[in-house]
Amino acid sequence: MAIKITGTTVVSDTRDLENISNISDFVQGVSFVEPPQLYIDGVTIDDVSTEPTLVTDGFSIFGGGSDTHASTDWEVVRTSDSTTVFSSIGDTTNLTSITVSPALDGDEEYLFRVRHNGTSLGASEYREVTGVTEIPPVSSTTALGDPASGGFYMGTICAAGTCYYLIVAPNSSGCACCQWKTSRSSTSGTEDDFDGYANTYPALANSTHPAGNWTATRTINGFSDWYLPAIEELSVFYVNGGGATAPGDPLPAGEDFADTNYWSSRDYNTERARALGFNENCPNTLLKDLCYKVRAVRRVPI
Repeated sequence: MAIKITGTTVVSDTRDLENISNISDFVQGVSFVEPPQLYIDGVTIDDVSTEPTLVTDGFSIFGGGSDTHASTDWEVVRTSDSTTVFSSIGDTTNLTSITVSPALDGDEEYLFRVRHNGTSLGASEYREVTGVTEIPPVSSTTALGDPASGGFYMGTICAAGTCYYLIVAPNSSGCACCQWKTSRSSTSGTEDDFDGYANTYPALANSTHPAGNWTATRTINGFSDWYLPAIEELSVFYVNGGGATAPGDPLPAGEDFADTNYWSSRDYNTERARALGFNENCPNTLLKDLCYKVRAVRRVPI
């Protein structure tokens, strides 16, 4: 292992260049126990799982001296607020690998720290790596409101013979005021109450349908298959607590649906399309060229 420190820049044999704000762990004191290399999941540093396995290389001494590996100190710190979210200090069981549990939050930056402790020579310096956790895929164990598959899991629906997990996009990716259509005229192929994807593609993925086109042109958290939800999909979100005043409220702070109308992908007649009022789970028929809120959704087959 080779490491060079110049100011606040570290050049090592594992990462070509790393800028750090605090190098005290690398320079404080002198230890004859060599700092271990730290590996996370075997994936790139920007794609750490929410339950990562941390692995180090074997215990060693500078200059090939003699000592035995007594224990290992493991820590995970959330960088946004410097909170230690995982700690196993003086661990005599997990000497060179450990799985972090409970799960970390998705799409969050963490500092992973490890050092080896020798029986006679004491502790090495810490090895530190910063990584960003991925948003986990949705599964049968995902709870309502949990981050999953690009957004937040908010229920299930069956459409066209297939059942799906429904993923609501983050609020920040929504449209605060979009028309359903720029003119009051009918749009064929948008008559399904349950299948928002079929309603959106291809009929609404164009500039004459601003609400549908907004969702169809989003790339959010690496996914580009978002669509304008069907009226029954919006109702699932309300029933499962997605509204700001709805019971349950499983979504994280700031991610609730507002108590107002959200466009669905369901056409109604020449002048109007369907929307859901999140103040009381109320299906409405609104003039197409008026502006209302839009929230994108994607789905994952069960």
